[in-house]
Amino acid sequence: MPEVDDDIYEGGKKPLSLMSESEKEKVVLYNNEGKPLYYSGNNRWVPVVAFVSKEEILEAKSHYPKPRLYPYWITLQILMPFVLLALIDSFLYLISVNIGFKLEWNIYFIVSFSFLILYLLLNSGRIAIFAIYLYQRFAKDETRERCHLHPTCSFYAIYAIEKYGLIIGLIKTIGRLKRCNGQEGEDWP
Repeated sequence: MPEVDDDIYEGGKKPLSLMSESEKEKVVLYNNEGKPLYYSGNNRWVPVVAFVSKEEILEAKSHYPKPRLYPYWITLQILMPFVLLALIDSFLYLISVNIGFKLEWNIYFIVSFSFLILYLLLNSGRIAIFAIYLYQRFAKDETRERCHLHPTCSFYAIYAIEKYGLIIGLIKTIGRLKRCNGQEGEDWP
């Protein structure tokens, strides 16, 4: 990663909207996978929230732009477990008919409910991160930018859940919320 002068940020305070184009090029770049990173001070480059392009970062009023949500993708993610449930139940029905053994309706219900619980447990981290995306998308800018620490508490929660998993990530996030007392600085999971 390139070295960046911390005076561009004036101690981490200069918003992107006040930067010149040459300053913006120094604080936003792409990593090897083509995803945008931005400079958070002290020669530290951090990933941005999913679904945010470089242009959106540069146009943002703050260092933490609102994530873009895709309704078709969200609908697909919500419908996926129910489609899989229907396929599993159909498969069970076909097997039971071919064997000549008729299953009771409560067996189908138990299998479906068990699968749904397993699916939710396996995807609980993604669900929590999606809930944070919804907060970031629809919360007022005054509320989101009230946090003086870098990264903000919601980004901290996303990073903690991605790094440590749901349970430990939530514990670290609760600890961070307790430490968020208006003092400035950096606090990473």
